[in-house]
Amino acid sequence: MVIFGILSAIAITCGLAVILANRPIYSIIALILCLYAIGGIYLALHAEFLAIVHLIVYAGAIMVLFLFVIMLMNLDRPKYLNRSKFIQWLAIGSATGLGIVVTSAIAQTPAMKAAPIGSVTEIGKLLFTKFLVPFELSTVLFLSAVIGVVITAKSPTGDPDQ
Repeated sequence: MVIFGILSAIAITCGLAVILANRPIYSIIALILCLYAIGGIYLALHAEFLAIVHLIVYAGAIMVLFLFVIMLMNLDRPKYLNRSKFIQWLAIGSATGLGIVVTSAIAQTPAMKAAPIGSVTEIGKLLFTKFLVPFELSTVLFLSAVIGVVITAKSPTGDPDQ
């Protein structure tokens, strides 16, 4: 519970830093740290596979894409962004209200035993028993998409008919 509390505090702090940062690069860095903290929360909940996939997909691929887009657009400091004090206090009040609602909902929810659904073993068992046909169909779909991209890229004009 201590690790969960520390990682939750880091995630909330970094989430606030994303919103309150003046520069987009600082927001992206705070968002990456927030995603790492959420990955750590998955690890604390014994969902190793979800943690690794979360870090690879979100913190790895999508955040690098965001970072490159911001760097290419040269969004150093927005000149049009004029935050009024009323909007800032309204945002703080809304976040406080949301925190109160979430805290009261968590306090009223009975404790449940966690099911081992995030482990690699359990996901593998489900993929190769209950979800075998959709898993194989998605594999064929992805393979046909890759073949289509390769054929389109190999043609001199980009037209697959040539």
